[in-house]
Parts: sequence; structure tokens; C-alpha cells
Amino acid sequence: MEFVQYLVNILSLGGIYALLALGLAIVFSIVGLINFAHGELMTIAGYLIVLSLSFGLPLPVVLLVACLGAALSAVLMDRIAFRPMRSASVATLMITSFGVSTICKVLFQNGVSARGRAVALPEWMSGTLTFGGFQVGMVPLTSIVLTALALIGLDIFLRKTTLGVAMRAASEDFIMVSLLGLRANTVIATSFAISGLLAGIAAVLWISQRGSVDPLMGFTPVLK
Repeated sequence: MEFVQYLVNILSLGGIYALLALGLAIVFSIVGLINFAHGELMTIAGYLIVLSLSFGLPLPVVLLVACLGAALSAVLMDRIAFRPMRSASVATLMITSFGVSTICKVLFQNGVSARGRAVALPEWMSGTLTFGGFQVGMVPLTSIVLTALALIGLDIFLRKTTLGVAMRAASEDFIMVSLLGLRANTVIATSFAISGLLAGIAAVLWISQRGSVDPLMGFTPVLK
């Protein structure tokens, strides 16, 4: 029974890292940027969860605010920091992303708190489900399900929508996509939005397991 629980825990934690890695990969495949500030999008989502809960919003609304907030933050990050550097070298873009990451962490530490903030989770998340003779925690099981749904949704978007197909094509030949009439900035902004959305989902799953938010919440797992 313990082996099953360990396996579920590993899959749930692996799902979080998969979402973060996929967000990084989407941006890299189109822009050629390794965004070291990607983890800060996860932290932003975490603080949005804390803020939304403080207003007494329903849990589904809280999760929506966190994910959409992270997606919007990613688009703004591209617009403010990376779009002006679009023609710069890869090294310059990496340095820029380090700078954005550092600025965000300083803002979190001085503008919010350098200490962790506890997140009050619903009581049902501390429960377990029994399958046959095995007991599985609600949190890791929910994490696995949400990760699977997110990956399936992303696959459908990339394969079945015009913009998704354009993103796949752009990862192979960005210049050709531009020549076909698709706006480069739209494709890039969408890739950042998706990366932010995935970071937001990862934040939800991470907090459900850790129960707190701190300025380095997203930075540490991205480095791993």
C-alpha cells in the first residue's frame, strides 16, 4: 500500500515539474529564450491565490484568478522586457530574463513579505480515497488529474486550432509563418500566455501540496 502512495506522490510532483518544463519549452521553441523568470509567474499565481482567498472568493474563482493572472503577467513580461530585445543575442536575452527574475524576487520580498504565507486549504483536500485496499490522498490524486487535463487541453489547442497550428509551425520556421501573414507578436504573446497559464496551474498544484507561498516558491523548482 505504501508503494502505491509513493507512486502517486511521485506522479503528482512530476506533473508539476512537467507543466513548468513545458511552459519553458513552448517559449524557447518559438523565441529561442530560456526564460529564467518563468518561476516568478508561478509565484505571482501563488500570491494571487492568497489575495483572492482573503476576499472570501469561491475556490473555483480563486483558481481562475491565479491562472489568468499568471498568463497576463507572462504577456506583460514579454511586452515590457523581452519584445524590445527581440533582435538581441541569446546571451542578452538570458541576462534580461535573469534581471526580470531578480527584480520580481526583490518586489516579492519587499512589497509582500520575505517570509512564507500560509494558505488555508479546503478540508476535503486533507482527505483520502480508497481504491480496493489502497488509500490515496486527495491532493496528489487531484494534482495528477489536473495535470492530465491541462496536457490534454494543450494538445488539443496545438493540434486543432489555427493559432495552435501556427505556433507549431513557428517552432519549426518562424520566418515562414511571418511570410504567410500571421503576426509574429501575436504568436509570441500567445506562447507566453500559455506558459503563464501552465505556471499558474503548477502554482495551484504546488500550493495544494505545500500549503504556503514564499518569494522563492517558483524560482527553486524551475532551477531544478
